[in-house]
Amino acid sequence: MKKKAKKKKSKTIPRLTPKQKDFADKFIEIGNATEAYKSAYVTDRMKPETINTEAKRTLRLPPRQRLYQQAHETDR
Repeated sequence: MKKKAKKKKSKTIPRLTPKQKDFADKFIEIGNATEAYKSAYVTDRMKPETINTEAKRTLRLPPRQRLYQQAHETDR
């Protein structure tokens, strides 16, 4: 019986969507993830707790982490 070959992970960096870029730019500008999320996404029908959770989740995504680190390093 043959073993299936494992898929290799792509080494390409996923690109930011326009909303994710808006979020990242606003977060770098004001330093508040919740407010940045409100400005980048439609949150009219979301609970404040949900907005906060989604903002934190968006911050943890790998391409954004690199972007924030680079922006933070240039501020020093």
